[in-house]
Amino acid sequence: MPKKEFNSYKVHLTHGVWSEAQILCYKNNVYQGIITFMSGTINEPTINANGTLSLYYPYNKFEDIYTLCREESPVYIEVWGTTDKYCRVTTAAEPVGEEEGN
Repeated sequence: MPKKEFNSYKVHLTHGVWSEAQILCYKNNVYQGIITFMSGTINEPTINANGTLSLYYPYNKFEDIYTLCREESPVYIEVWGTTDKYCRVTTAAEPVGEEEGN
């Protein structure tokens, strides 16, 4: 399933629309996909016609994912499955004892 690395991002905090926040993901200034944080019903992740990815999470996951984006490299977004789709934000293998966030 598609896996997209990103090395820069933009954050949008919104109010009065269907999403609470968004992280737009880029690799070398090329758009790779979006992570949308919602309250209420969560949409199914999608692989868009142009190959970009749209991931959806509950808003209470925003801080965890934002921290991962700030502190890790490389970071990837992925969409898995064909019928029961799921998504994840992940990193590459990390050495033990790196102690980020301290």
